[in-house]
Amino acid sequence: MQDSFTDHSTLEEELHGVAERVKRKVKGTYKKYEKIAQRSPGKTVLAAVASGYLLQRLPLRSLFVTNVRIAIALAPPVMLALGAAKLVGYLQRRPMIPPLKGTMLRHAGELRDDES
Repeated sequence: MQDSFTDHSTLEEELHGVAERVKRKVKGTYKKYEKIAQRSPGKTVLAAVASGYLLQRLPLRSLFVTNVRIAIALAPPVMLALGAAKLVGYLQRRPMIPPLKGTMLRHAGELRDDES
């Protein structure tokens, strides 16, 4: 089975193509709004002032602080889950060591001779 990227192009070329398409679209949109601003500068200034006022009225700082607090509160459990996942992956890749012949575990860490 072949990789899906080897059929058409590499991942890097694919990402480069997406970046170029986004860049062209942004430039086109910018030029479109630049022409609108040149045709009616009064409306553009009014829209800019109204946008600035609305952005100033929004509680952006408190939203940001809340998001940071949530991220800080969730960091320890997320780190624990990631560490556990890495440990499970490591243990699954590690070769299993067979038990010694003639010995059995009675309790954790205690070896005894096989009585059977």
